[in-house]
Amino acid sequence: MPRFHYTYISSKAGHLTKTAVGSRSGTMKTHPLRTIFITLCLSAFLILFIPGSRLHAGNAGLSSFEGTDYSPVYDFEYYTARYTDIAAIYGNDPMGALFHFVQYGMQEGRQGCAAFDARSYAGRYPDLKAAFGDDLTLYYLHYIQHGASEGRLGTGNVPASVPEDKPAQGGTPAGRTVILDAGHGGRDPGAVRNGVYEKNLNFSIIMDLKALLEAQGYTVLLTRPDDSFVSLEYRYAFENMHPEAVFVSVHCNALAGSSNITGMSAYCNVLGNENSPLLASCVYSGALSATGAIPRGVKEYSDLKVVLYSTIPSVLIEVGYMSTPSEFSLLCSPDYQMIIAEGIANGINAYFGATA
Repeated sequence: MPRFHYTYISSKAGHLTKTAVGSRSGTMKTHPLRTIFITLCLSAFLILFIPGSRLHAGNAGLSSFEGTDYSPVYDFEYYTARYTDIAAIYGNDPMGALFHFVQYGMQEGRQGCAAFDARSYAGRYPDLKAAFGDDLTLYYLHYIQHGASEGRLGTGNVPASVPEDKPAQGGTPAGRTVILDAGHGGRDPGAVRNGVYEKNLNFSIIMDLKALLEAQGYTVLLTRPDDSFVSLEYRYAFENMHPEAVFVSVHCNALAGSSNITGMSAYCNVLGNENSPLLASCVYSGALSATGAIPRGVKEYSDLKVVLYSTIPSVLIEVGYMSTPSEFSLLCSPDYQMIIAEGIANGINAYFGATA
């Protein structure tokens, strides 16, 4: 009995792997020229006689799969140029690249062309977010079937604005909303040192900060109210559901092994909201002043997703290094955690004072 041995490519945790499937007993020896001839004949048959496999004109290569034209959201050259792991395996295989995009890339939110980004699409249209939630594949399919014909934009951030029926907030904490994000959570512990999980340190600081802000009259929303796993997609979707708010995410830093590096750094993205650098500067300066930590700067064009895809003023602050013994001891101290929270609260107050 001939033995047929196929492989398919799967994506797990951001890594591509090959797995053998479809084996039958027996062996069959093949000549290289015979293999090439059979492959060419099969490819010609698929292109000529199966509509879903026809080649489209131009450089996009294959863009149809099982009867669906993915060209509005996919381009072979763009996909392989953007992702080095894809290029390494599918750089000379347009059909394989398209198969990966349809089966795995859309689920992972990979951008298949310059004209469409699923996360931006979800953030721009609340009606779609309410209908599709965090299932990224559905946003691709909606844009292919309806989005372009309805005049919806496939990429770009939501313009930062205050809705006409919701007046801008005044100059006092009352009526102002702050979204607090404790990094990691649940099955995602973040950095780990001596049995201490970063997610728990982040949460302790956030809860101190919540108490301080609420005592001043702020409305405080949490991306996670307990030790639960919350996806990055949910976090920035939650941000964008509250255009009246600002967003502050707290993390601890870490390097492999032990180190002597200490200090704080902050991250934002000015492309999402023009006030993000001001918020980042205020929060960063407030935390530094309160703790006396080493300053390590503010990055204004960060690609961290919770600030990259945010359309409200947002900042992610790294409050110290768990990989440095001296700073790790401080981060584990409830007193120091409160000092960090007080500094961040001061920064939030400074931001709203500057924008009142």
